[in-house]
Amino acid sequence: MKFDAEDIALNDLFTNNSSTYMIPRYQRPYSWEREQISELWNDLLESFHEREDFFFGTMIFCPNPNENSISVVDGQQRFTTLTILYASIRDALLEMGETGEDYANRIQNEIITSTFSFGDWRPTLSVQENSQDYFKKHFQTNPPPKERRVPKVRSWKRMHRTYAFFSSKIDEVTGRMPDEASCVEFLWDFSLALSKVRVIRIDVE
Repeated sequence: MKFDAEDIALNDLFTNNSSTYMIPRYQRPYSWEREQISELWNDLLESFHEREDFFFGTMIFCPNPNENSISVVDGQQRFTTLTILYASIRDALLEMGETGEDYANRIQNEIITSTFSFGDWRPTLSVQENSQDYFKKHFQTNPPPKERRVPKVRSWKRMHRTYAFFSSKIDEVTGRMPDEASCVEFLWDFSLALSKVRVIRIDVE
């Protein structure tokens, strides 16, 4: 088995325009609970305020060049959670109207999806087949759905709760700010800081 290890920023991980990251069906469904999500949020917010580097651990991938895809061998829970976090930031920016719309579109088109010159787009991350339609509709589509009902499928419900948690935490922070411009500035700066988070990427063959 051959492998290559590389220290990269999350931005380099997400802005991969040649292949889609795929979570294989044998991987367990999304399982993060509030404790894990809360710890991640607190760590990210602290590193943002302290202007410190944040290390997100190791993620393992297996490229499938013939299929233009990359299988996520280890790190699928974190990858899914980060995509939901980016969706929460995007939607918070959209709520700011024209002031935040351009930034929201950049997150959508550069991080959450890849958009091609002819207008077509594809998700950066494709989760397991039985969850992909739900995930794409609720977190990877812009504009997002106007109504978010709690789903019945357990892994979908966890995704829903993760989004609701991040959205409420964003509201807590922006609710203390004096005006819309300050909110937009924070959300964009936070997304930029998030893109600089470090991760060890290992590709195996």
